[in-house]
Amino acid sequence: MRNGTMRAGLAGLLISSVVTLPTSAADDDGATIWGPDYPSTVKAMKQVVRALGVKSCLYCHVKSQGKVDYEAETEHKQVARLMKLTFVDSLVARGSAEMLLTEEDESLLISARYQSEGDDPGIFLTVVEQTGDGVPAKTLKGRVDLPGNGQMNCATCHAGSVHFLAQEDDG
Repeated sequence: MRNGTMRAGLAGLLISSVVTLPTSAADDDGATIWGPDYPSTVKAMKQVVRALGVKSCLYCHVKSQGKVDYEAETEHKQVARLMKLTFVDSLVARGSAEMLLTEEDESLLISARYQSEGDDPGIFLTVVEQTGDGVPAKTLKGRVDLPGNGQMNCATCHAGSVHFLAQEDDG
């Protein structure tokens, strides 16, 4: 969180969700959860970099022997997969999604509700941050407009910022 205490490295990350995460990077033809082939995957990854507002692919990927190792697992790749599968691919179909990120004694519970009808359509988000140091949990809430083109993606919520919910809920 922008104002939170979760460490950027997310060392020791534990992810809980109803979604089973694929762990292999890409099939021989370059197919991933991001695209059916290598060119589509690269195009989608460039969109993710812009949507999150990160400087490069190295936000999720690591270098090994001077080259980007796209197959190496990292915590940010795990979170990105979960966000895509839970919040992008499944949110509209199920109408709600929830995931828990934990690191040592800190946790983030991220919940989303998709509402396409009524007076206030949008994606309603709640993040509960618990630090485990006796400090009361912080709750952040936000609402994101539904995409005008009907195609939800990372940019729908993030719009150029990894941590876009920065206001603590007053009640």
